[in-house]
Amino acid sequence: KRSGARGSGKWLEISWQQALEEIAAAIGKSRPESIALLHGKDTSAGAWEHFLHTLGSNSFISLDSAPNRRAAWKTAWGEGDSVPDLAHSHYILNFGSNFLVTQPDYAAEALDGRIYRRARIVTFDPRCSKTAGLSDEWVPLRPGTDGVVALAMANYLLQEGMGNKSAIARFSNLTVGGLTKELKQYTLDHAANISGVEALTIRRIARQFAESGRGCILTGAGTSGHTNGFNTERALMLLPLITGGFEVQGGNCLPRQIALGALKPKPPTPGVKNPAKHPHRFPWEAGKRYPVSVLFGYNTNPAFDAPAAAAWREALADEGRVKLFVAIGTFRNETWDLADLILPEAHWLERNEPVVGQGSLLPWISLRQQITKPAQDSKELR
Repeated sequence: KRSGARGSGKWLEISWQQALEEIAAAIGKSRPESIALLHGKDTSAGAWEHFLHTLGSNSFISLDSAPNRRAAWKTAWGEGDSVPDLAHSHYILNFGSNFLVTQPDYAAEALDGRIYRRARIVTFDPRCSKTAGLSDEWVPLRPGTDGVVALAMANYLLQEGMGNKSAIARFSNLTVGGLTKELKQYTLDHAANISGVEALTIRRIARQFAESGRGCILTGAGTSGHTNGFNTERALMLLPLITGGFEVQGGNCLPRQIALGALKPKPPTPGVKNPAKHPHRFPWEAGKRYPVSVLFGYNTNPAFDAPAAAAWREALADEGRVKLFVAIGTFRNETWDLADLILPEAHWLERNEPVVGQGSLLPWISLRQQITKPAQDSKELR
């Protein structure tokens, strides 16, 4: 528990009983809609939703690492993500993702594709990341211009009659002619002027991708993390659409998952709506447009890595706007240093919990089993 001002770095070790009593007392004095969860990746297998709904709250502040990508895919594709079938792909077109470092499962599958399918990996990225450096070709471009490159590729393929008519008819609300008309303004020269990539390079890669027969795209924070990220992601989705790479082997596919089902007994879904309509606006709206009496923090560190980190630090340090901030985590970070209470969570090697496969074409579910006892007095989230 902090023993000085928020963010002063002064702490006092207290018992779990005291911490839980203080949290319970604060919840008891709060309206349900003013109790909120600030989280990144939710690995709780439904525990967080069950907990907040039990309290009558729907106030989830989700700081997804790729919100533009998920929103774009959800709007156009019906799912918040796609799974690239890298192991069976002949051409992997990567925009702004350093997947060889950040996604080991994708890295392993891409290696299978390269060994067994002789897949070509081409990476568009302003910086020479490890993935870019190990690709068959690295194409540096100006930050945030990936979308116009994709639009020029799509336009070129349609103009050359290389579009997959059956795939466009199946997955698009536009005909081939309608799509061609919409894209005609995005020429190779136009894209070259904006992105800094030569028109001949854009044309060559577009042809190679279409002619491979089994191409898929990968996107990452490099494309999603810009103000135009939503439209960039939608533009990139045109490439598997036009080349027939949706829901086929070696292309971009819908996620395959096994649903765990809700924890029982299931509390009723609260009638109140989530007041945080735009989670990334929390620093400006929390405590002003909607109250925050008790804020739980989990798996996120916006005081360090958010684009407006200074605004997050200012908002979280203000006791008039966030009355009680409870952080739960395995490690301390810059955001947790602004909390009133830090509850130590057991490390994943110390936990027993269900794990659902994500980002895989083979749906799976497993039980993570504890291999060592939790250090000192840390506990599993649930």
